[in-house]
Amino acid sequence: MNNLKNIKELVPSFADDFMDLETEIFDRTKYHKFVAWNSEKIGLLNKYINGKTHDSWIINSKLEDGTYNLELNEFSTDVFADAIIEKKKLKINHDKLVFPIEITCKNVENIQFYKIDGNGFAIPIPITNIDEYLYEQILTINEKSIEIAFQFWKNAESKSKPGERIVAIINSETIEVKEKQDEAWNQIFGKEYDEYYQYYKAQFNSDRHVSDYTECLKLVDEFEEHRKRKPNA
Repeated sequence: MNNLKNIKELVPSFADDFMDLETEIFDRTKYHKFVAWNSEKIGLLNKYINGKTHDSWIINSKLEDGTYNLELNEFSTDVFADAIIEKKKLKINHDKLVFPIEITCKNVENIQFYKIDGNGFAIPIPITNIDEYLYEQILTINEKSIEIAFQFWKNAESKSKPGERIVAIINSETIEVKEKQDEAWNQIFGKEYDEYYQYYKAQFNSDRHVSDYTECLKLVDEFEEHRKRKPNA
């Protein structure tokens, strides 16, 4: 175990998910400044970090020809769609609510998956299938590369074996994001609730937490109240 790295040093923002800490070891204020300073290199990924993609289930993940691709069902839009369905009493099966985004690490220089033991030591494992996106931390950025850590949930493979958290650290030239939610929304709802959707997106792009179902129900009411107060053209 002496040759293994500890999660506290490897990805400090993840440490309290795997071990008991007496004090906070991750300076979030400093990290947010680091992300803001490097926003141009981070690009569109900025919209989906710091908890905004938490709980998104993974549609697909693969490493192919030096590219690691994650396709997610973006959780917040899924929750807002549920709120619209409830408020408007629509007969739409929840299984149809898929709002994909793709996170693509291009020209991967290094990729390593880990299990974390009870003492916080990171045990290297082969690349594995994962089921849910939990967190991320951008580790390093320079002109030639960006290194990011992802934390995923892997479902149990059998009733006798529990699910577990998996950490992946990827160093690649760039990270690109492809947003497919708009197309999916239009396919499911058409144009009838487009104004609601645009209002939701504006809130998502702010600092507001909109992945909570109760909050999304409030968003629907807010928009309708706002529309009532809007003067006629």
